[in-house]
Amino acid sequence: MRTFIKLVIAVIVIALGIFGIQKYADVVICPDYKGFKCRKVSTSTLQKWTKSANLLLEKNNNQLYIQEDLSGYGGDLTGREELPSDYIIRFDFQSMSGDAEFMIKILGRSGAENYLTLMKPRERGTKMEFYRSGVLFGEAVLTPLEPDLFYQFSLEKIGASFSVNMDGSEVIHVVDTDPLPGGKPAVGMKGKENKPAGMIIKNMQFYQ
Repeated sequence: MRTFIKLVIAVIVIALGIFGIQKYADVVICPDYKGFKCRKVSTSTLQKWTKSANLLLEKNNNQLYIQEDLSGYGGDLTGREELPSDYIIRFDFQSMSGDAEFMIKILGRSGAENYLTLMKPRERGTKMEFYRSGVLFGEAVLTPLEPDLFYQFSLEKIGASFSVNMDGSEVIHVVDTDPLPGGKPAVGMKGKENKPAGMIIKNMQFYQ
């Protein structure tokens, strides 16, 4: 009987240890960068972001799978906390379709005020565009994004300067002489009718 009790206690201790490791992995502080404090955004937190009705979310360990429905209307997953004036957003993403558009947004206090990074697939390369409230500020053509491969995206805003980076290399750099304050981060996608967009996100980090 005592052996059984000891076995049960051991199982509980191991389970609590595993739970503690997983919980710590969700809140662990990542290294600082360019003088910014880093905060890791867990997959569980991403699941709680506000999502469009036509998006489906599925968590798998440290990855979040985001799937659009068959309408092809597109949808957003929007954070609940507002960013400060200066920030860096970094995450890894994988496209699940070769002809879908992907968006990274910083939504201002009104619907008309926002920053938008748009990735458009093309036969000769992926077109990346950066907008301020609907006005094109910068653009670049990248090698085509391959489905089923992870890429690291980051958007850096320091003062009036914006830098859009892919896999550690700057692809767009612009200066906004009247930058918008803060904003809520969002990721979005738009496929085609009966060809829904899908993506996987992991390693989301905010530096602020």
